[in-house]
Amino acid sequence: MADGRCPGIGRRIRLSLAFFAAAAVGCKSGDAVNGDTALPDAALADVAAPDRAAEPVGGMDDATSAGDGPAGPAATAVPSCAGLPATCGRSGDESCCTSLLVPGGTFYRNGIDYDTATLSDFYLDKFEITVGRFRAFVNAGMGTQSSPPAAGAGAHPLIGGSGWDTAWTASLPADTATLKSLLAAGKYPTWTDAPAENENRPQNDINWYLAFAFCAWDGGRLPTDAEADYAAAGGDEQRKYPWGSADADYTMASYDCMGDGLSGCSVTDLVVVGSKPAGNARWGHADLSGNIWEWVLDCYGELQTPCNDCANLFDPTHRIDRGGGFSNADTYLAPAYNSSDLAPKQVGPDIGARCARGKP
Repeated sequence: MADGRCPGIGRRIRLSLAFFAAAAVGCKSGDAVNGDTALPDAALADVAAPDRAAEPVGGMDDATSAGDGPAGPAATAVPSCAGLPATCGRSGDESCCTSLLVPGGTFYRNGIDYDTATLSDFYLDKFEITVGRFRAFVNAGMGTQSSPPAAGAGAHPLIGGSGWDTAWTASLPADTATLKSLLAAGKYPTWTDAPAENENRPQNDINWYLAFAFCAWDGGRLPTDAEADYAAAGGDEQRKYPWGSADADYTMASYDCMGDGLSGCSVTDLVVVGSKPAGNARWGHADLSGNIWEWVLDCYGELQTPCNDCANLFDPTHRIDRGGGFSNADTYLAPAYNSSDLAPKQVGPDIGARCARGKP
């Protein structure tokens, strides 16, 4: 495993100095999860954030989990939750589209003390994209070559050239029927053609283009690699795990194919989003480690330093996903280790996304 890969995944892991100081590399335990496949067939952006006061938080119900910091307001009127009941979270009474404020600040990327990033405030969805939310996208006829995002849609407001490129449209499924068949074709698919018991599980088997298209349609965008890392590390707290320094256990995250408490990998190891609140991060976000790897905006490559609201847009043939998946060992749960490189057309049972957005 000298190249940092684990059986059946086909991903290249970014190995940080902080990780080697804290733990030994580990691969999956339990059943191997195979089936990650590629669907058939710029430059470094660094824009300094303007000086501004933090955006006000209020006017809506705040959601704060025990042990978490203050949370921002829930997102309002996003298309994926129009008419969708509030059934997410451990108690099954939260909006699946809750989006929480991440206050800006400076931290060390991947825990490396010379890779500094400074970020402006942003909002990050509390939960991973669920099957129910993705169903609204599919039912609207989106995510296909005939209904792609508009040119420039889904851009980071501070990063030029980060929106939808019309050249990417050819990488979307041809039509809705093709999209549905792709979602259902993998191992442990959470998608079902009709609503069923998986509506609040994370949508898996989506490639980078579909993740980008979904977030753009939903009024958001993919987070940058720095933003995802910052949220998981608790910003300047530089947490070992999203929940803090305590060793992982199965109440905090879904990993080792034990998310459902039963040995062996199963679709039920892709647990209902937010059902393990002991693992919530500093600002209240759920499942930032484990359950499913999450696509981010960036291309894989050298970290830009210093980074001021930056993203690597240099090589679009290699994109980053973060967070570790339901079948990985606990060593993949640490933000300093769980950044990896995949082809943007890659899909798999442990690949999904969550959206970032501006002020709701």
